[in-house]
Amino acid sequence: MGYVLTLARTLNFNKAAQEIGISQPTLTYHVKNMEKEVGFMIFLRDGKNVSLTLAGEQFCISLRQIMDEYKSAVERGQNLSRRYSSNIRI
Repeated sequence: MGYVLTLARTLNFNKAAQEIGISQPTLTYHVKNMEKEVGFMIFLRDGKNVSLTLAGEQFCISLRQIMDEYKSAVERGQNLSRRYSSNIRI
């Protein structure tokens, strides 16, 4: 998910790959696999130009919401864990 969102933000395979810390061919591989998995093109590629398809735009909106929910769930779990771990004594 992070690969797709980074590329959606930068709209540049080289910049996105550099930000993520992987090679551009590796990023291309992961994006193609994601598109294959979801069954639609997320990005339009025209030479060096990259843009989101309409379906890709909606998909990225949903991915951002999922990532926000994930981060929130992790924070809630960490807060709950801290609260109860400080009360446990053996």
